[in-house]
Amino acid sequence: GFAREYATRDFRVAISLVLAGEDGLAIHGFAVDLDLIFAVPAVARQAAAAILDAETPDHLRENAMYLQGQIAAAEKKWAEAESAFVQALALDSTDVQSRLYLSRVLIETGRAEQALPLIETVIALDTTSSEPFRLQGRAYEVLGRFDEAIESYKRAIVTNGDDVWSLNNLGS
Repeated sequence: GFAREYATRDFRVAISLVLAGEDGLAIHGFAVDLDLIFAVPAVARQAAAAILDAETPDHLRENAMYLQGQIAAAEKKWAEAESAFVQALALDSTDVQSRLYLSRVLIETGRAEQALPLIETVIALDTTSSEPFRLQGRAYEVLGRFDEAIESYKRAIVTNGDDVWSLNNLGS
């Protein structure tokens, strides 16, 4: 057999996938570099599917669903992405990243109003990140609620003064 290991940029998943020839698949976990999703989505999809097909703990299954959602979103397969993030949240309702990505999918599919409560939950769970404020600003902007969008972008900048996206959205 052989092993493929991928390091994840945000260290969200610290796992490795081991393919073991004739003996089938031995799962020790998997880690996927976010660049891999865009460069070789089939390999990333295979890694996620392997985790889901094996008897693995819920936290690994949640990570695999999150990965499948990222892959589908990168391919603009919005319904598939939404389903994967919903399933990831069913396994871990406190998962901030799945909630944020689900919010992005909702915004991309014209349901920004539905994204707002998810984003508010993320803000309550993680007060240290500018990302939920930036996403909230984007949702408000899509809805034409520009004053609220500006306030959200400002909150993102207060949280992280180097938040380039929010600075750009404010015209700074």
